[in-house]
Amino acid sequence: MAIVLRIFKKGADLEKDLPLAEGTEAIPYSAFVKDIAPGTNVQTGDYIALNHDTTGAVSDSPVVDIPGFTMPKTVAETPNNINVKPGENGGVSISEGNTNE
Repeated sequence: MAIVLRIFKKGADLEKDLPLAEGTEAIPYSAFVKDIAPGTNVQTGDYIALNHDTTGAVSDSPVVDIPGFTMPKTVAETPNNINVKPGENGGVSISEGNTNE
């Protein structure tokens, strides 16, 4: 047996539709969902989960509702290695990253 967690949108055809997310055999009882817009408030039951045996040795588990959650908002990476160089006409040039100019 190789059990993986599968996540579906409520109302999906479990025989025909691809899961929104699926675990792997390396991390069997976990799945990473990323295709929901950041900041979205998901209500309990909007998504469903089941355990699936990739070998087909056992049938899928009963479906359960996923509890409500809010997708985290993404944040831009913090700037680092800020460089300031004299610019033209008395200004300065500010850049991020390693510059060897």
